[in-house]
Amino acid sequence: FGLATVLHHSSRWDDARNEYESILQQVPNHAEAIGNLGSLLRSMGRCEESVALLTKGTELDANNPLAWTNLG
Repeated sequence: FGLATVLHHSSRWDDARNEYESILQQVPNHAEAIGNLGSLLRSMGRCEESVALLTKGTELDANNPLAWTNLG
């Protein structure tokens, strides 16, 4: 998860997306990875996919304020 986050914050978006997707293949309900991937996709202009993931992130971890903030 750490590598994906570093890649994300380094604007290596394609690499970060691949890392998040790899995490989610192993742990499909990893709320933080889902939220971060949703945020990343928003940055990439993929808004519909972003909203779907960010919504799922809030459903998985309703008490996480960052999940709600990312959803907007």
